[in-house]
Amino acid sequence: MKKIKQIVSFILSFSMTFSTIFMLNTKDTYATSIKYVDNARNGITYSYDLDKDGKKEKILCLIGNDEYGYTLDLYINNKLKASYSDLEDIPCVSIYDINKNDKSLDIYVELVHESMYCDFKILKYNKGAIKSYTLEGGISSFDSNKGIMNVSQSYPTSSYIKKRKYIASKNLTAYKTTTGKTKAFTIKKGYKFNIVALYKKGSSTYIKVKNSSGKYGYVKTQSTMIVKNPIYAS
Repeated sequence: MKKIKQIVSFILSFSMTFSTIFMLNTKDTYATSIKYVDNARNGITYSYDLDKDGKKEKILCLIGNDEYGYTLDLYINNKLKASYSDLEDIPCVSIYDINKNDKSLDIYVELVHESMYCDFKILKYNKGAIKSYTLEGGISSFDSNKGIMNVSQSYPTSSYIKKRKYIASKNLTAYKTTTGKTKAFTIKKGYKFNIVALYKKGSSTYIKVKNSSGKYGYVKTQSTMIVKNPIYAS
């Protein structure tokens, strides 16, 4: 617990600079997701040509909650293709085209397990079959023309830190991704929020947060304290 407290206290006051590798400067970097789906909505059916055979597939995500935690069922053309259970937090499903030359779209899944361990997967659909690939971190950016994908390492927080309500010491901008380009929402000064996980890519560090409405976003670490009630190691 003491080690976790030290890490969080350090991260919240960390002064960060961006590396050239992290800040890709191409039109296709991550903005490609705008054409498809960024965080699919529960119960909404989307239609995209996943295997690029000229026919669109119907994609449906059903997120539930039972006595063991959250669940996720992924249906393609009305058939269950992937199922996950015992999740600690609401799962996230997105549809990207990470590599334009591989003749398929990518279903990107973020799962949060016990003790806030994060699991990241890419699902590939082809002729009714689906294959699952596990990533070593969450996608931070990609260049679909080159087929290059960058991932950020995720450091889960303890259940104590996850449940703790932090109070913003100033207005904070939360972004949709760890590239910090598209705004998700603003946490106003004095408002409370939760810290879900920490992300690090080179010298760049982000905090994954959840606001009072249950929305998720990524806040850049700063040179000054961003909360009024940090945890310090005793």
